[in-house]
Amino acid sequence: MTQISVNFGILLAQMLAIKWNSVESWRRILSVGWIIAGFNIILAATSLVESPKWLVIRSKHANEELGIKILGNLRGSTSSVQDVHNEIEIWKIEKQGHLLLLESNPHLKNLGFWYYLTDKNYLNSRMIATFMMIGQQFAGINSVIFYGVDILNKVFPQYAVLANVLISVGNMVITAVASTFLDRVGRKPLLLISLLSMLVSLVVLSAGILMDKSLITSVTGSVSL
Repeated sequence: MTQISVNFGILLAQMLAIKWNSVESWRRILSVGWIIAGFNIILAATSLVESPKWLVIRSKHANEELGIKILGNLRGSTSSVQDVHNEIEIWKIEKQGHLLLLESNPHLKNLGFWYYLTDKNYLNSRMIATFMMIGQQFAGINSVIFYGVDILNKVFPQYAVLANVLISVGNMVITAVASTFLDRVGRKPLLLISLLSMLVSLVVLSAGILMDKSLITSVTGSVSL
């Protein structure tokens, strides 16, 4: 949901840029940003509730009752009261398993951010996460969207901004569709598929840039979403 919200924000900014793209008016886009941010703060302050799981695992009767109530409201009519209680029992079992794990591995009690950064047992996960984020910034969709207008302007000078908006629409749609497959297909297969498709697209994109073929560059840049 976070990534979908980010993509929607990018899309909204680009849609506003269609109208406010002059030297005098582009700053109005920033005003829309703080208006939305203020609305989100008000909405969060008045509507957000505590996580029912967090309330239940605090092991206080009042908190557990509140957690049951919140979970029931979140599940709505699709779940019965028994389903809600069964889910809460699973949380309690998970908590007991976590406590047993801490008892058998005392060093995990001090597990925190600094411990994760320095302990050699987490070296592989640190390297994977770090290089994935670095690679995404250098070769991901951010670069395509950021330079999209400049690339498309060589082919569609009158419609470059609109074409870039359509790319962002496709980006948001693909993200929304992919999110529905995360639990069914798994994150690793989706990641490998996206990396492979991005690799092929970037090779063709690089060839188009080196040969100064604007059409190949524009089409491949769009497909590399």
